Amino acid sequence: MDYSTLRCGTEYVYSYDLVFTSRIQSILTEAHKILSYDTVPAINHTLKFTGPSSIVTRSRSSSAVRNPLVRCRKAEGFTTYAAKLLNALPENIRKMENSKPAFKTELNSWIKNNIK
Repeated sequence: MDYSTLRCGTEYVYSYDLVFTSRIQSILTEAHKILSYDTVPAINHTLKFTGPSSIVTRSRSSSAVRNPLVRCRKAEGFTTYAAKLLNALPENIRKMENSKPAFKTELNSWIKNNIK
């Protein structure tokens, strides 16, 4: 298989774009599983922890997840990228819980329309 281009229908698609979008899809799908089904409790706590304050802010009211603190770019990992990608999703997709097929179809259409 040639890794430079791949023919998809009548258009040529760069394989880097396919790898990039599939990686985004897999990160978001795994993050959704962690938040919905609590498959990895440590990451779930890291993303959902909001602190003891009772002040209602825009991020709390829009169900945004918390970006973990990292000291350097080298320390960024799954939780950092998952939080950034989840916060980039529209609120209706982000709030889907316990509906994996519906989440995947909405996610695929959002990726197709917004990720280039």
